[in-house]
Amino acid sequence: MRAALIALSLTLALFASGCGDLLSLHALSSPQMRVWDPTIEGHWENDDQQLNVTRLQDHYEVLSRANRVNADEVRWEATLTDLNGVRFADLLAPDTFGHMFVRLQVHPKELRLSFFDSEWLRSHVQHDEADLQDARKQAVLTASTPRLRRMLAKFVHEPRAFDPQEHVWHK
Repeated sequence: MRAALIALSLTLALFASGCGDLLSLHALSSPQMRVWDPTIEGHWENDDQQLNVTRLQDHYEVLSRANRVNADEVRWEATLTDLNGVRFADLLAPDTFGHMFVRLQVHPKELRLSFFDSEWLRSHVQHDEADLQDARKQAVLTASTPRLRRMLAKFVHEPRAFDPQEHVWHK
């Protein structure tokens, strides 16, 4: 599954670094709680990847492509929400189950993403373990959206709740 998610656009060409081990069956927000941020729209790049973020009617489309010859383009759906004053992107990969959450910080010409996923966080939130085909386990949050928001809200300002590798793109 990690290989399939490696391009996690807007966020997530980040699996290769060990991110994305915590998935949720439910979104982090309802449509009424979604926010829009025009500063994330457009073309972003770093040494490894390019992202194109486009606002559609009810979500953002993120197209991700590695900076190598013949790299495939990966498409993601992203919705934004705020949780206790912190902006998050809820990423949903095509043909997979599960939402991944990343803290989103936009500075002039700089996009910073950090997965809301760490061993520390997994030890502090209730989750199930799903069996994967290759005998690995996948941590899965099963709480409904309202319960999920309450459960995660208390950790949004805790640095240990985020993967230590921050991913940065530039315009």
